[in-house]
Amino acid sequence: SELRDRAERLLASLPSGRPVDLVVLRDGEPVAITVQPIPACRTRFEVLWDAPVQAQSDGEIIQISSRLLGKLTDEQLSVLLAHELAHTILHHRERLEEAGVAKGVFAEFGRNLRLNRKAEEEADLLSVRLLRTAGYDPRIAPRFWRGIGRKLDSGLFRSRIYHSPERRAQAMEKEIARLPAPPDGPDSPDSAVRSPN
Repeated sequence: SELRDRAERLLASLPSGRPVDLVVLRDGEPVAITVQPIPACRTRFEVLWDAPVQAQSDGEIIQISSRLLGKLTDEQLSVLLAHELAHTILHHRERLEEAGVAKGVFAEFGRNLRLNRKAEEEADLLSVRLLRTAGYDPRIAPRFWRGIGRKLDSGLFRSRIYHSPERRAQAMEKEIARLPAPPDGPDSPDSAVRSPN
């Protein structure tokens, strides 16, 4: 709802790590409380019930269709969510809007196509780094696009913004080959969120 979104935007605008002072009503009486925030990802995730959209990010919220959710294993879901989270981390929505990139049917032509496709390529490449940082074998990403991801592709009616699933898988494999050898412990988050080359 709009009220919820406004409240969440307000909370997200506050300095991270500092206590939040609130006044709530209990039995009609105002009560002052202080909430100590817990460090966490500011991106929100929503499941859209029976929605035609499969998965998308608007820069703040990542949404996934309940229909798609029911078809995926946890590992497969992690690949899709890593891709959408990469869009958020790389501020693609903001960058595309600032560049005046059109949406809808015009998104697939000329400069719009080039910039939209570049954003998708960047998200694919960063997603393998995010997967490894989260403790997954990043090779699950190319496997996804050669498996169920290929089936999710719309074939002839696939948006031209996206390369073919096979081409996406190949680009991810090249990115995985460029990753430094993993240390004994988990990867540093700082190394994962660098913009891919």
